[in-house]
Amino acid sequence: MADVELEIVVAFLDKDRGFAYDNKFPWPYLKGDHEFYLNLTTSRKDPSKKNAYIMGRVSWEAWIDEEKCNPHLYTVVTSTTLKSEGVPYLQKVLPDLDAAIDYVTKPPVSDQIEKVFIMGGGRNYEICIDDPRLKRIWVTRIFGDFKANVFFPKFDHKFKRVSCPTLDESMQEDNGVKYQFELWERFTN
Repeated sequence: MADVELEIVVAFLDKDRGFAYDNKFPWPYLKGDHEFYLNLTTSRKDPSKKNAYIMGRVSWEAWIDEEKCNPHLYTVVTSTTLKSEGVPYLQKVLPDLDAAIDYVTKPPVSDQIEKVFIMGGGRNYEICIDDPRLKRIWVTRIFGDFKANVFFPKFDHKFKRVSCPTLDESMQEDNGVKYQFELWERFTN
């Protein structure tokens, strides 16, 4: 991959950027958000390629099996305890985010990859915010009073909210929870 561009996909609470409570989303299932993130992260211009998902071990373990086996994804997990041998649908386990990014962005793996998405967890998000290769953050902003104990890092000092013609930024609602999609791009010098 010539010019690596990383993208984050995250849903977090409007009040404090909380995105997890005891290793789960703090809010009930949001069908519209689920469909949005699946469409975003599995669509490709080149059907012969896949999109890379890089996520932490806890995110991987919380992820449902139906999505783990998606043929359009190439999944890499960052962990020092999980082993990839014999784990269905998992291409590789690497000890940290830098190793995972290097792995999916260099041949021979990069020949199969169209986009690279960072999908969690908290440590990967913290590291990635400062990585100049991170170009976009796709946010689902959740409105409501939910308890969280894992938080997305501050980012608006390095990113600006931008309009996207294909993104419905209107207020949505599922299961009594209001939410809104946003796109943020890194400031350019």
